Amino acid sequence: MDILLFFTFFITLFSSVLSGIAGGGGAFVTAPYWLMIGMTPAQGANIGALVGVGLNTTSVAAFRNTEHFVTNKRLLGILLAITFAATIIGSFVLPSIDRDSFKVFVAIVTFAALPLLFIDRKWLRLHRHKEHHGIAIVAVPLIATCIVPNSAFFLVVSIALSTVFAMTIMQAGVVKRCIGIVHSTVMFLLLTLQGHLLILHGIAALAGSIIGSYIGTKFAIKKGEKFAKWALAITAALSAIALLLID
Repeated sequence: MDILLFFTFFITLFSSVLSGIAGGGGAFVTAPYWLMIGMTPAQGANIGALVGVGLNTTSVAAFRNTEHFVTNKRLLGILLAITFAATIIGSFVLPSIDRDSFKVFVAIVTFAALPLLFIDRKWLRLHRHKEHHGIAIVAVPLIATCIVPNSAFFLVVSIALSTVFAMTIMQAGVVKRCIGIVHSTVMFLLLTLQGHLLILHGIAALAGSIIGSYIGTKFAIKKGEKFAKWALAITAALSAIALLLID
């Protein structure tokens, strides 16, 4: 058996543990690895999407019977619909986007959003009849993430949800994971239909993501909200820095 399959399993296991703990950022471990072992960008994106399916699904399942699970089903349904439409559009728009210019914008937005994690968000809670204003605000980074998939922007979605809807970081993380399931599934199917799936690496990556996500998510649940907030802040900052430094 190809030894690279074992590396694929352990790399995705490690990155998924980190992602489960911090709520994102694992792609900055896996993305360079796909290229290093000779995958094309499309193949790497396809395997990455499959990792996202396993990671997000497992994480949501781990949160299922906790106080952190989604309670606002209407909000979740709207955000999932936006994600579905934006991901399809993004699959056609992505090739024409200047990534070098866009990554600077993503890094700036990430750093600008970080202080919002540490303010008192109770006074920001929206009345139900103004919920559409909050959805419009969250939709901006969400659509950007679906068009140009990036760990840093996914972290900004968590921060936006937490700030605008006065969610805890862990509640916002669950919503983001649900969004991630839809986004990753659509991207995986579209790229697979285009012939970019490497089956054996896909199986190894999926197994690693499921196990790693379960371990990381359970650890985050045990540590609680304060830990989750700092883990998200540190991971977001490191992701933004990596985005600027990595070609």
